[in-house]
Amino acid sequence: MLAPNTAENQHPDHPVVGRLTRDACRLARYGGLEDLKGTPAHAVGALYYYAITQDFGTPDIVIDVGDVVSEWEAAMRCHASQMKTRGYAELRMSSARSLGLSIGVEYAAGFYVNDPVRVDALSDLSLSSRHF
Repeated sequence: MLAPNTAENQHPDHPVVGRLTRDACRLARYGGLEDLKGTPAHAVGALYYYAITQDFGTPDIVIDVGDVVSEWEAAMRCHASQMKTRGYAELRMSSARSLGLSIGVEYAAGFYVNDPVRVDALSDLSLSSRHF
């Protein structure tokens, strides 16, 4: 599950949506609300947060998004009414470019974990920022 980062930022709805998503994942795992009793519980395997208007320190996970960066930028530009006073798309693209360079790719997206990431062995983590 992906959700906006829960840290406060310039848009008050973003952290609220992140917290609502986190809470919904928890409710789903434990059987939900009273109105949903009798429906099976649903375990969400992982919850990761992403930045919308600003970054929140070094991300826990960084993913190469070079193959989809043009689609991502086009999706951001669909919200033209929200970008009248700030170059939001340029800001995010600049951040993605900088993060990408830090891992040796053209563009990257960063994610913040809700819970520790579990792996069976350190050797399962085959790439790192020192890999390039």
